[in-house]
Amino acid sequence: MAAVRVPLFRSENTGTIPAGADEMLFQLRYNMSQTGSSRLIPGANDATLVSSYPIAIYSYSVQVVGDFYGSLYQTYGLYVNEPALSNYDLGNDAFVRGLKQVKMIAGTSTTLSRATITYRAKKNPKSKWATHGKWKRPPIFLGPDAGDLFNISVFNASASTNRTVNSLLEIHSWKQFT
Repeated sequence: MAAVRVPLFRSENTGTIPAGADEMLFQLRYNMSQTGSSRLIPGANDATLVSSYPIAIYSYSVQVVGDFYGSLYQTYGLYVNEPALSNYDLGNDAFVRGLKQVKMIAGTSTTLSRATITYRAKKNPKSKWATHGKWKRPPIFLGPDAGDLFNISVFNASASTNRTVNSLLEIHSWKQFT
């Protein structure tokens, strides 16, 4: 019988996002120098997960409900650029290079709004090398020869403070290389 990979879940409910601030919902990092066993555990529900083994993410979805005007965004890049990648600023070159997806949240203090980001890697069936991993849309890879930071955050662009956000992240298909 084949092994079934358990999806990674992350749930967040917060009511403390100040005006003009970012709130990190999930961060996945590859750090080769991490000591000890750092394999991903699906039931952890931690905001930050660090692995000393390379990781490939084949599909994920993030659903956010909020009572503010802002953005749900996903960034990917190097951990040394983490301050820029976790601060929503379209005038920052490092942020714009690392920004992969963004969706608007158009809520108010009396109305909730929903935003969803999804990603699914796709193989190219017409390529003669398709069985060897040629991709139409490659997986998100965290490893030594690629980016080592995968970040999902929300940005409160409204003037209201103490806004509420409820989110659910599910990484449907992923692989950790040993």
